[in-house]
Amino acid sequence: MVPASTCWPEDGEGAHWVRNLQADPSVRVRLGGRTIGGRARTVEGDPVEDRARRLLATKYQGWREGEPLSAWAAGSLPVEIDLATGPMRDGGQ
Repeated sequence: MVPASTCWPEDGEGAHWVRNLQADPSVRVRLGGRTIGGRARTVEGDPVEDRARRLLATKYQGWREGEPLSAWAAGSLPVEIDLATGPMRDGGQ
């Protein structure tokens, strides 16, 4: 599975929003005029972790296969937001 969306809190599990999603993983993401429900989870230690780190390092830092990951890409806490698990609603409701 490829993460639907992945966030990288630099403060790791100490970030307040990470603690909030660990207590209640239900999230809403606003895309244009739509609000999409989903579930968030940390993926550290998960089989998708390595791929998620490489994908984001490629997108945001120009990482290429065979290069070492930056300290940010290798050390931040990966958070996956699975948008497929929540209902899609128009108008931000």
